[in-house]
Amino acid sequence: MRPALRSALAEASGSRPPLLRYGIDRAQLPPALAACVTVLHTDEAARRFIDEAGSQGALAQMVKSGLATLLHICLNLTDLNAWLRRGEMFVLSTAQARALMGGPFQRLLDVGAGDGAVTQQLAPLARDVICTEVSPPMAARLRERGWPCVLAELPAAGFRFDAISCLNVLCRAKRPLTLLRRLRDMLAPGGVLLIGVVVPWQPAVLGRVGVTLPPSEALPAAVCDAGSFEECASALVEQLFEPLGFVVRVLTRVPYLSRDGPNGSIMELDDALFTLTVREGFAA
Repeated sequence: MRPALRSALAEASGSRPPLLRYGIDRAQLPPALAACVTVLHTDEAARRFIDEAGSQGALAQMVKSGLATLLHICLNLTDLNAWLRRGEMFVLSTAQARALMGGPFQRLLDVGAGDGAVTQQLAPLARDVICTEVSPPMAARLRERGWPCVLAELPAAGFRFDAISCLNVLCRAKRPLTLLRRLRDMLAPGGVLLIGVVVPWQPAVLGRVGVTLPPSEALPAAVCDAGSFEECASALVEQLFEPLGFVVRVLTRVPYLSRDGPNGSIMELDDALFTLTVREGFAA
């Protein structure tokens, strides 16, 4: 990252700027998975997102922080962010999504789309875009931004899509294994699923008053116990994706950025992105 950009971010947040980790150690991956690695880099969309951190000003951020403290008593974090119009997220740019997924597509489903900031980057890849959200306030925000939104985890059975994105939803799902199976069944023949998983794996179903609950379905122990990015990515593929009939086309690493920090500063998580297809001839 440019020194001036890091300096500006540090000044805006009053804390250490994000590391923006993209590198993957191929030597720590199984050979077949190592061959799928695509290394991305910070591009203009990420720089613009970071440059805008703290742009609302200190007073506005202080007011929102105070309201958040009060409202957290009766709202979960997702609903809270929707009401306060904060917590905008960035995962990847349109150009990066196109490099990972291909396209153009006819129909794209963005699962757990939040406020639509990430959807906006994905939308140019498809003619039609549909979102899902389980948070009514977030669903309202999506519709305000012009995105059709189903107020549910997924649309009803029977719908098919040639592209699906499910970014950083798996670790918040009550039933992550069921969610993956349903995503697989919603892919049209030859369709692609872009799935983002925060590593290391730390699932937490959000509740009110800051309470988090464990999911009702547990992932394999190898995923839960993995320490490094490479260990977790390998375990996800070998213990989860492949047994469910998925084939990995691309693995990459991106910083998952959100404006949830003090005074609008950037918070960063480590994100593994996988482009998956369904194995030919697979029968559930």
